[in-house]
Formats: sequence, C-alpha cells, structure tokens
Amino acid sequence: MKRIPFFIFIGILSICLSCSSEKKPEWLGYTTTKLWESNRPNVCVWIDAKKITEEELKQKGVKYTVYSSDKLNGYLVEKSEWDKTKGFYLKMFGTPVTLTIDATTIVVVVGVAMGVAYVASGDWVGHLNAHLTH
Repeated sequence: MKRIPFFIFIGILSICLSCSSEKKPEWLGYTTTKLWESNRPNVCVWIDAKKITEEELKQKGVKYTVYSSDKLNGYLVEKSEWDKTKGFYLKMFGTPVTLTIDATTIVVVVGVAMGVAYVASGDWVGHLNAHLTH
C-alpha cells in the first residue's frame, strides 16, 4: 500500500483546521449561511428617525417600536407578511442552489490542494515516464 505523500497530508490537514475554527474562511463560500442570515422573517427592520417620522409609520399601519438614545434614534419595524413570505420562499428555493455552490467550492479547493501537493511531491514524473515507455 502506498503512503500518502507528506504535502497532500499537510494540505488536507490545513483545510480541516481552517474549517474547524470559529471564524470560517471566506474562500469556502458559505453562501447558504449568508442566505439564511439575510432572510430572517422575525427580525425587525431598523429605520433611522431621519428617514421617516412616527406619524408616517402610524399612517402606514405597521407595527413598530421606538428606539432613542444619545447616539441613535429610530424605529424597529416588523416585516410585513409579504416580506416574511418572500423570505421563506427565497430560503426554500435558494437553499438547494447555495448548498450546491458551497459543496462545489469545497470540492474544487480540496481538489486543487491535492493536485498541487501531488505535483509538488514529484510522483507525477514517475507516472508520466511509465506511460511514455509503454
């Protein structure tokens, strides 16, 4: 049985270590996580008090909470049923696509790392010579 070349082992180990850290590396994509974090139906929307008045919110008939501090003034506004439904359907139909993108990204990164490690180990020269002599 042939041993795994040292460079391939180091490449796989570094990928595993970077994936296990709390802060995920950006090169792995994480489009599914981004999709789910950006479509949270029960999270209120922040509207700065400079952009809308409380009277306008009352006229629109939306549910809101006033927030006021020394540095920040505005409103936390509940999303409409339409926005909640839209977010749900976006998650439902977008998740299979983003999972495919994430899986493909990981496969490509691991494949490139293994390919570079294989070339760096020099094994490809022996394989090439074996095929050329036949």
